[in-house]
Amino acid sequence: MRSIFILLAILLTACQQAGTGKQEPEQQKLLELGRQEVLRQSIQRFNEAFLSVDREALDSMTTANYLHTNGSFPPISKDIWLQFLDRRRQMIADSSLQIAAYEMDEMEIQFHDDAAWVSGLIRTKGLRDSVAFDDEIRVSHLWVWENGCWKRAAFQDAKRLPLE
Repeated sequence: MRSIFILLAILLTACQQAGTGKQEPEQQKLLELGRQEVLRQSIQRFNEAFLSVDREALDSMTTANYLHTNGSFPPISKDIWLQFLDRRRQMIADSSLQIAAYEMDEMEIQFHDDAAWVSGLIRTKGLRDSVAFDDEIRVSHLWVWENGCWKRAAFQDAKRLPLE
């Protein structure tokens, strides 16, 4: 319901401002909140698609020149990342990878025109080759507004080290 209210506020604000070329600070704040909510929903759908290894959805939610970087490894292209997803799907199918939890917290979003820098913390747990894991992974994403929707253009992660 909150999303509908925010999107309605955006639409009304845009209609009121048509032709004036200026926005009041309160209206600008509403637009920003609506844009942030739409991006948060896109990130949520992306994470759900990743968890279920929905290759088609993930392909459509990433840019053609998507770059994916895990830890200290070199970046990989979208095509190679999609091949990784095929292997991940097989690991889930044969139960060598079992995900019990996967959630993103501590999300921070910074907008830059039609792009957004997103950082957050992924918490995931489960079994990999019958060995339990309980990881926290710090992530950074670059999202861009492309063809009327948010698409992920880049990703990098690093396993969170325990605080001493």
